[in-house]
Amino acid sequence: TQRLALKNVEDGLRQIFKDGHQNNVIDKMQTRKRLYELVDYEKYSEFDSSIFKFSKKGHE
Repeated sequence: TQRLALKNVEDGLRQIFKDGHQNNVIDKMQTRKRLYELVDYEKYSEFDSSIFKFSKKGHE
């Protein structure tokens, strides 16, 4: 599956460089909504935010 995905990346980038824009490959692109569903973005964003909730007070 990785080789399949990378071939599509290669083809898409080749088309973008040839045309100078992405208009002709938009219909082949994954939507941001679908990407966020697949990576469970909302849950990760909450986790990521919790990591950086620390204070430097007293550690200067």
